[in-house]
Amino acid sequence: MFYEHPQFKSETPDPAKTESALVTLTPSESKRLIARAVAVLPEVKTALRNGLVVVGWGTSNAFVAEEIQGHSIEDKSSF
Repeated sequence: MFYEHPQFKSETPDPAKTESALVTLTPSESKRLIARAVAVLPEVKTALRNGLVVVGWGTSNAFVAEEIQGHSIEDKSSF
């Protein structure tokens, strides 16, 4: 799935103007970042509004459940 974004164009960037960065995240930070991205997907929002959302077991999924529900799950290892 690809989503249009006004800041990103399909043109090839000028290599002289291209910048890069390296970011190091802890496993917990990585899971939180992915969970926040999943929670704002149009498919997830539609399912929350009109359907049924099932979240499977796992620590990564616990972060997704937190973002969707809006409250903390203290012991994610048992989720």
